[in-house]
Amino acid sequence: MQLRPARPEDAGLLGEMLVEAGGGIFEVLLEGLVPGLTPAQMMAEAARREAGGFSFRHATVVEVDGIAAGSLTAFPAGLFGSETSELIPPDRLVYLAPMQQMLDRGSWYIAALAIRSEHRRRHLGGRLLRASFAAAREQGFPRISLHVWAKNVTALGLYLCLGFDETGSARVPEHPLLRHGTTLLALSRPA
Repeated sequence: MQLRPARPEDAGLLGEMLVEAGGGIFEVLLEGLVPGLTPAQMMAEAARREAGGFSFRHATVVEVDGIAAGSLTAFPAGLFGSETSELIPPDRLVYLAPMQQMLDRGSWYIAALAIRSEHRRRHLGGRLLRASFAAAREQGFPRISLHVWAKNVTALGLYLCLGFDETGSARVPEHPLLRHGTTLLALSRPA
């Protein structure tokens, strides 16, 4: 197992992992906006960029036997939403509003953590998170925050085991593409 900074050529993996981690939110926000592109392909384009919250520069990749098994994307919370406002139609922004309202703007924000299904249950997510905790401390952030769907019990359990506490909850409008219901939790822990 090896952790490494993401590179531009990891954009496809990062797009796939961002969409997986989102539990359907990226599909709700992006589906059909650009003809011929899936939400994962659109997020891969964002990951390919040098700047922006979803840039490869904010991601860490975990490899198992030289094969990319998953990723974590994290950045200063102030970057949250910076690249979506002009692309997403106003009627879809209602799905982001609860996240923005619960956002701890002074924190290091874990935007996405996902491991490919064939590599799960190997503690890879925990290793990625611990590396992100260290990065937050190195950059002087006092807290680490994230959002998680309340019904995503696997992810929620991991975060709670690693010292996160619930700091808020909100409901988003129902949508058939949301895989973990409509209750979103905000979690935080000291860096």
